[in-house]
Amino acid sequence: LPIVRSCYRWAGEHVEHKVGSDVEWFRGKTPRGAMYIQYQELDALRRVIDKTSDQDVTDFRARGILTGANVTAKSFRFSIEDAGEIGGTFDEAISEDQKASIPSRYTARIRRTSITNYSTDETKVKHFLLALEPY
Repeated sequence: LPIVRSCYRWAGEHVEHKVGSDVEWFRGKTPRGAMYIQYQELDALRRVIDKTSDQDVTDFRARGILTGANVTAKSFRFSIEDAGEIGGTFDEAISEDQKASIPSRYTARIRRTSITNYSTDETKVKHFLLALEPY
């Protein structure tokens, strides 16, 4: 990852200033290859790196209080005991068939998706409510 991030920054400097670069590969003192790369190609490389990320998906159960839900936007807020509040989206966890009361205590089944972008090393976390079980 450090090499990818360095390459991303290096390509960004070239794109910003609209300059290409001569690139040469050596093994010891012996040249192995060379090429000229245009700033447009470096811009394409940056776009590919921007789209590259690592994703980790974890399902877990948490006890707490459902503090909010918007059935139109399909979003929720849930206060986990001793861990703070999280928010996210849902599909069928709250519906006409699966009613929920606010505020009420539940055991929630939640899917956490963590996405780390290779170019920026930023991690975004999303929560998806799978189900609510009263307790």
